[in-house]
Amino acid sequence: MNRTSTERKSPHRLNGRWFVLVLTSCMGLVLAGIVSILYAYDKIESAQDSTATAWRATTQMLLNRYQIIERSVADAVDRNQLPIEIAERFRLAKDGFDATSLPVAQIERAQQLEDLVLSRESTMGLQMEFNLESSIELERAVADLNRYVEDEKRKLNSLSGRLLRTFISVPPPRSFKLAENSDHAS
Repeated sequence: MNRTSTERKSPHRLNGRWFVLVLTSCMGLVLAGIVSILYAYDKIESAQDSTATAWRATTQMLLNRYQIIERSVADAVDRNQLPIEIAERFRLAKDGFDATSLPVAQIERAQQLEDLVLSRESTMGLQMEFNLESSIELERAVADLNRYVEDEKRKLNSLSGRLLRTFISVPPPRSFKLAENSDHAS
């Protein structure tokens, strides 16, 4: 059989084997990326669950703490040692803490409460009848919580975690710090 010039193989034409190899490689890379993202999602979700569990262990102790502080704030307002605006800000922040059950939102509200307790205008009017030095159990619970938060941050900042965040919005976790005011404690 005679081959005509139109039947000859073009040098720019892909060989079928190379095409299959390139296509298989691309599919393998995409599959590896998907598996990596799913693995990161699983690890981050596990870290978020651990953080939420640690937070739930802390909330009851914080509720007790905030009830004591709330009574002291009310007493200071009754004695005209603290402006009513400070008491209202504290009450609104405490209501926000009580009203939500989402750990991320509760941590944010609790931190607002702790910051408000240590703010200059509130500590000047309070005689610190309550002891801001937290109990050992509360300090341990907060330390555990912050360890879980750091673990979650580490997983979010990993390569697969950053890749995951390009597809899914994952809120960054917040550390929590107790207000300690031993200078003013009675």
